[in-house]
Amino acid sequence: MQVVIEAELTDDRTLRNIFDFTGAFDDDLRRPEGVVGGISSSFGVLFNDWVTDDGTPEDRYDAELAEMAAAANQFRLDPDDVQSIIDRVKELDPAAFGQVLVDDPNGIDTMLLRFDALTRDQERAGRMVEDIDALWYGDDAELTATSGEIIGLEVVDAMTGSQTAAIATTVIAALVILTLFFWITDGRSELGFIAVFPIVLVLACVLGTMSLAGIPYNVITALITALSIGIGVDYTIHIIHRYEEEFGHSNDPEQAARTTLGTTGSALLGSALTTALGFGVLAFSTLTPFQQFGLVTAITIAYALIAAIVVVPPTMILWGAYQNHRLRSAARRAAEVLGE
Repeated sequence: MQVVIEAELTDDRTLRNIFDFTGAFDDDLRRPEGVVGGISSSFGVLFNDWVTDDGTPEDRYDAELAEMAAAANQFRLDPDDVQSIIDRVKELDPAAFGQVLVDDPNGIDTMLLRFDALTRDQERAGRMVEDIDALWYGDDAELTATSGEIIGLEVVDAMTGSQTAAIATTVIAALVILTLFFWITDGRSELGFIAVFPIVLVLACVLGTMSLAGIPYNVITALITALSIGIGVDYTIHIIHRYEEEFGHSNDPEQAARTTLGTTGSALLGSALTTALGFGVLAFSTLTPFQQFGLVTAITIAYALIAAIVVVPPTMILWGAYQNHRLRSAARRAAEVLGE
């Protein structure tokens, strides 16, 4: 692909920085990742072409421009000298000049630098942009690198950022809705926290596994992590409701947990395994997005199941023990009041 860098010429320092780009791109050690060769088109390339005399008849060499460049202060360029050099290059080759520099007499000049790059994927394109930014020691707003892949990278970053914000919003919304739901149906709003807390653990585990496995966090994988909220809440609600039912029969927290895991837990295990294996097949796809989709979905379902059968029952046992404690305390207070 071909990449274009737009750089604002605010002062002589930024002009020197832009000329330094040519040297950096020609240096194998300093060249940004993914860049193929040096800069193919820029004001620096055009300028050097007119001030370099190689002795050939067809050589584009202008002695006047070379003399102007030699007379310029090498430590600090005078704005008038810079403008004179720009005007001379524009006079010598107006067509090529128009392709590499926007000369605004009433504002800030903008220079264009073009080069070829082979990035292959968005991650490498992102690293290339970071390397280019590192070469620029001015204001970040003065330098813009653009190409089809870089624009796509910016779009994906924006979508991923909005998806991340949506995940946090969804968790909060689920907490509010489930708290109200359990308060209205059972008068026990604390069960909403018990239902949502394991999902937060699932999100953390999924993101940690993605980092360890080298799976990028992009639009697709961010969407899957959002699905873990719906999948995980479904599992925890099933466990909580069945536990409430069993606890209401026996008032034995541990027995209620064993019965719940033996009935609802086994059903969830079969459902989760078949669903995870179904999506896991996509991991063998030849397309990387499908591989990531299938793998992350299977991981998410597995973690949601583990959270539902490992985290929720012990939490519900504590909840059941607390309910028994409240019941016994109420009974003692009633006995004291009645004198029995």
